[in-house]
Amino acid sequence: PIETDLEFVSFQCDLLNQLKTYDKTPKNILTNKKKSFASFIDDKDSVRYFRMNEWIEGRLLSSVNPIDSKLRENLGYESARLVEKLEAIKNNYSRNNFSWDLANFLWVENYYNKIKLKKEHCLVIKTLITNFKVKKNEFEKLRKSLIHNDLNDNNIILSKCLKKPEVIGIIDFGDCVKSQLINELAITCVYGILNSINPLAAACDIIRGFNSKIQLLEIEIDFLYDLVLMRISISLIKSALNKKINPTNSYLQVSKDDMVVLFEKWSSINKTLALHFFRNACDLNPNHNTKKFKKLICQNKSSIEILFQKKDLKKLKNLDL
Repeated sequence: PIETDLEFVSFQCDLLNQLKTYDKTPKNILTNKKKSFASFIDDKDSVRYFRMNEWIEGRLLSSVNPIDSKLRENLGYESARLVEKLEAIKNNYSRNNFSWDLANFLWVENYYNKIKLKKEHCLVIKTLITNFKVKKNEFEKLRKSLIHNDLNDNNIILSKCLKKPEVIGIIDFGDCVKSQLINELAITCVYGILNSINPLAAACDIIRGFNSKIQLLEIEIDFLYDLVLMRISISLIKSALNKKINPTNSYLQVSKDDMVVLFEKWSSINKTLALHFFRNACDLNPNHNTKKFKKLICQNKSSIEILFQKKDLKKLKNLDL
C-alpha cells in the first residue's frame, strides 16, 4: 500500500527470516542484490515496497468441507507451535492503538451503536465492553507474546489429502503484534469454528490441540469465551465501517454473513457452561470450585442418619444418576 512504513516492511522480512525453523511459513526470496525487499516510484511519485515469498502449495481452510475434530485439533496445535516460535523473537513493530489487537477492544465503544447492527447484538457488545472494563487490569497482566493475530480461514493452508488434511502453511503476518498469548487462541477459534454445527464443541477441539503444546493457565481460560465474542464483534464492526469507506471492495466483506451467524450462535451459549467445557478440554476439573468443595466435605463429615430414622435406612437404595 501507499505510505507503508519502511520499519514495518523491515519487520515483516525479519520476521519471516527468523521463522525459518518453523516449517509452515513461506520463505522470503532475496532480490538480485541479496535484499529482502525492493522499492519503486509509482505514477503518483509515491514509494512502493515489494517482496517475494515462496509459494506454499495446498488448499485454503476456507475451501475445505467438512472440517472434522481432528483437523481442528491440528489447527490448535499448529497455532500454539507458531506462538512458541514467535515468543523467541525479540524485535517488534510498535502498533499502538491497533484496532485488530483484542487488548485495544474498547475502541468499539464509539462505533458499535452508530452502525447498522441489530438491537440485541448491540446489547451483547455493550455487556462485553462493561465486562472488559471491569477486568482490564487483570487482563493486562496475562502472558504476552508476539502473535500472528489473524489466523483466519484464508491464511491457513491445508494439504491436498482429502481424507486426513492437515495444516501445512500459515501466511500473511501483516497484523502481527505483541499482545496477550490467549488472544491468538481466541482468534484461531473464531475462524476455526465458522459454519460449524456445534461451535462450542468445535472450539474445544482447537483448545485441546493448543493446550497440548502450550498449557493454558486457568486465568487465561476464564477470558476465552469473551475474547472469542470480542473478535467476532470487531469483525462485524470493521465490515460495517469498511463498507462505508470502500463499498466496492468485496474482499473486506468476505466473512460478514458467516460472522453474523457465529455471533448469534456464540452469544447464545451460556458463558459458565462454555467455561466448564474449556476447562475439561484442558484436562482441568470443569468446575473452578471442585478442589474447594472436596476440601470442605473432608473437613465437615456428616451422615445420612441426620435425614432419616435408623429403622428406615435399610429401605434406602442408590439412585443411578
